[in-house]
Amino acid sequence: MIPGISHGLLVEKPDLCNRVVIDFLTMDPVQTLAPIRRAAPPGRNGKLDR
Repeated sequence: MIPGISHGLLVEKPDLCNRVVIDFLTMDPVQTLAPIRRAAPPGRNGKLDR
């Protein structure tokens, strides 16, 4: 959440929005109580190879 912003975040504060997104994408994942279980990429388990 970004205080003082409406639904027009990209228009109202583009620099702040870019910084938040870049930080999110480049920082290490945060440990959570219920980690997300992701499916194996295609080809790793032999089921989706064609």
